[in-house]
Amino acid sequence: MSLFSWFFRPAQRPINLIAKADFEAPISRLVNTLARAILKYHWVPKHFAVRYAVQPNVLSQWGRSAPPQFMVVANHQAYADIPLLVSALPLGLCTAFMAKQELFEKEGLRWLFQHSGTFAVNREKLEKATLHTVKAAQQAKGWAQVLFPQGTRSPNGLVEEIKEGAAFFAKMGKVPVLVVGIAIAGQAPFEAKKGVKRPAAVVLHQWLPANYAEDTVPVLHERLLLAMRQAQAAAAALL
Repeated sequence: MSLFSWFFRPAQRPINLIAKADFEAPISRLVNTLARAILKYHWVPKHFAVRYAVQPNVLSQWGRSAPPQFMVVANHQAYADIPLLVSALPLGLCTAFMAKQELFEKEGLRWLFQHSGTFAVNREKLEKATLHTVKAAQQAKGWAQVLFPQGTRSPNGLVEEIKEGAAFFAKMGKVPVLVVGIAIAGQAPFEAKKGVKRPAAVVLHQWLPANYAEDTVPVLHERLLLAMRQAQAAAAALL
């Protein structure tokens, strides 16, 4: 087998199962970092005029480095939310995205996702393999689990409802949750146009207040919903 064939071989595992060792493997970190660098330094600046903001309460807890393990959640209005979100995070932080399993049907995307730490979720039924992968992503050194709790894109950009899974995952792993707000000017969905930079804003808004020993999943869910609405509003105010 040639080096090219070896590098681009299909991952020999289910699309919703990634072990902690797979997250921490050099190829996963390399592909994840390269993909994010292209989005952060090329694609986003080419298509967007972005305003970034970090709230003081995020910096005060973050300090000089992020917590060793944490989750990132954000509102979702367009596919462009993904590059916008990663462009606001440190390049040294690998991101484990949870994506709908239908996206894995294309071979090229499947290879990229499986070798960069993105894993599938069945939106109709939460499977054990997904739970194992979430736990692995939360424990992997240098990684953050990332998800859009709305479960789908919002046509108006507003956070009206979110799935309970984000609160469940946070409580399961007892990890800090960074709430991020994203706003894109104009109507969704975003379509890239040559030579046109669309205004956008990304706000690292707050760490979700949580006492995992006492807070129930429904309590965390309502708190997260409020925090996400505030984060989206803060981002929209920057446009």
